[in-house]
Amino acid sequence: MNATFDQVSTETVQALSAQAAAAGLSVDEYLKQLLQEQDELKTTRTTRLRQEIQKGLDQLERGEFKTYHSVEEIIEHVKAEGRRRLAKQKTQ
Repeated sequence: MNATFDQVSTETVQALSAQAAAAGLSVDEYLKQLLQEQDELKTTRTTRLRQEIQKGLDQLERGEFKTYHSVEEIIEHVKAEGRRRLAKQKTQ
């Protein structure tokens, strides 16, 4: 191992130890808590993504979509929508 890796590892361990102590937990408990929070966040994001995908599929089934015939047409639509949103923000 090189000196930089050892130094980063030591600094990381020291930072984790300090954060664990500030939370009143052992380093092991603190790491378990962080991993649990990470899992919960991943689950929440996955659930939201699935909901958005289902929302899009439902819109497709209801025929709520626009067909574009060229890239230029898509670009013009995106620009127009952006201009519409900016104008709406300015009037609020």
